[in-house]
Amino acid sequence: KLRENTRKLKIQNKQLSEFNHITSHNLRAPVSNLDALLDLYHKEGDNDKKALLFQKFEKVIEHLSSTLETLVETLRIKSETAKNTKSIPFKDILEKTKEILSAEILNNDVSIISDFSKAPEIVYNNVYLESIFLNLISNSIKYRAKDRSPVIEIKTWQEDGNNKLEVSDNGLGIDLKRYGKKMFGLNKVFHRHPQAKGVGLFLTKAQIEAMGGSISVKSEVDKGTTFIINLD
Repeated sequence: KLRENTRKLKIQNKQLSEFNHITSHNLRAPVSNLDALLDLYHKEGDNDKKALLFQKFEKVIEHLSSTLETLVETLRIKSETAKNTKSIPFKDILEKTKEILSAEILNNDVSIISDFSKAPEIVYNNVYLESIFLNLISNSIKYRAKDRSPVIEIKTWQEDGNNKLEVSDNGLGIDLKRYGKKMFGLNKVFHRHPQAKGVGLFLTKAQIEAMGGSISVKSEVDKGTTFIINLD
């Protein structure tokens, strides 16, 4: 009985530690976007455009509150995280991610192209799927190339009964010969950027593997990066 209680306590501590990382990392994006939207709002002189920016404020705040509530609720659930699943349309997750990152998308003229026709939805952990989309898309924007507008392509399909997700960009790319083995390590960064913490990809890999999946990467310096995810 003591061994079983110790095992359960270790699992709970691991989950608490993981959600602490998720909370601190995932809330950074909407808070940062609120700051950026506020800056745009103060600089904008046109009242109609100010009204549109204010609507984006409301959306980001709404998602910030929703994320907090979901994280708190998930912590209360005693069963294993992988069992806390529901059917989720990919387009809904993408739309929420775009709204959270609206300021960055506007400021950097980001184009996001998606195709979910071959696998429109998945039974998955909602917190994890939102986190995966947020981390990968925000990384694509963060590590964009300076000489071209960012283009992010997202698609899903089924292969051998498994759901696949691919996220590609035309950004800076990563030298995989140099950094490949450290790609998903904690606190590992591959470009100089003031917001680079080396947490996002570590969390993403941990969440995908917790759901029984896997993630791999293809990249070429100054051409872009593609993440291929086996979700289940």
